[in-house]
Amino acid sequence: MRCCVVFAVLLWMLGCLLGCARQPAPTPAEAARPADHTPTFSIAHAPAERVDCARCHGPDPCARCHTTMAPRDHLPGFARRPHAFSARRDPDRCATCHQTSFCADCH
Repeated sequence: MRCCVVFAVLLWMLGCLLGCARQPAPTPAEAARPADHTPTFSIAHAPAERVDCARCHGPDPCARCHTTMAPRDHLPGFARRPHAFSARRDPDRCATCHQTSFCADCH
């Protein structure tokens, strides 16, 4: 079982790396990156930290990744294992991508 989890995490990391490689070429403004935009910035940032993202990334900078990539905890098998704790803890997080009727589709 542990081997499967490790393999799933490695696959997810590979997907993230390939996803980053497919990003469009940066604009001149994006090329002059702030110091906090380290290689791991895309997987470890909080929205409140960067209130001026639109200055370089356009009017909806979050949509480029947050509407196309699943959250880090949505590894293979996420729907099969008990995910109720996550959904109850932060239903607004689920509503970012899922309609309220999404739960009723399976439950």
